[in-house]
Amino acid sequence: MGALSRFAGLTCLVTGGLGFIGSNVALSLDLARIDIGGFSGDYTKAHQLLKWNPQLSFSDGVDQTLDFCRRHSWYL
Repeated sequence: MGALSRFAGLTCLVTGGLGFIGSNVALSLDLARIDIGGFSGDYTKAHQLLKWNPQLSFSDGVDQTLDFCRRHSWYL
């Protein structure tokens, strides 16, 4: 499962959604212009150079991000 699928699944879980079914749906042309694509991150280099380690789990990060968005809807 890719990072985006994992994020979608956790988002559904945290928000009480019905769950993520794992299918991909093509964006309509009017939305495709805002698609940022996917990316994957790895903190290995930051750890090697700076001795940095994440302070939150991925799940906690998703939870805190969604909480921020709920409290600051103007930000979106």
